[in-house]
Parts: sequence; structure tokens; C-alpha cells
Amino acid sequence: MELSRDATVVLMGPTLPWLGELADFGINYLAGVTVSDPTALRQTFAEGGWVRIFETAVQYHLLSLG
Repeated sequence: MELSRDATVVLMGPTLPWLGELADFGINYLAGVTVSDPTALRQTFAEGGWVRIFETAVQYHLLSLG
């Protein structure tokens, strides 16, 4: 993080922890997903459609920490 002092830092990923305390480490935004349809998520996993969960069962979010 030392090299990114003047940068806008985004921590992102589908398993991102939604913790405001990450701002203490110099992170400005969190970007990730939350499950919007648990039934569709289970069905998609059962069918082996891993990538399809991002089309049907989750919602994308961006959270400013600053």
C-alpha cells in the first residue's frame, strides 16, 4: 500500500469481506457481490454452472469507505 499513497485503491472480488475497517489500510472502495437469490445460486451450483452465478444469483456492489 505504500506505493499507492496517492492512488484510489479498490479491493474487489466475489468473496470480499464487507468490512469498513479496511479503510484503515488505505482502501478507498470495496467492490464485490452479494447473494440476491439463494435458490438460484444453489440450483446453478448443482448444475455445475459456476460462472452463471454472476448472471442470475448475485448483485454487484461498490461501497465507498471514505
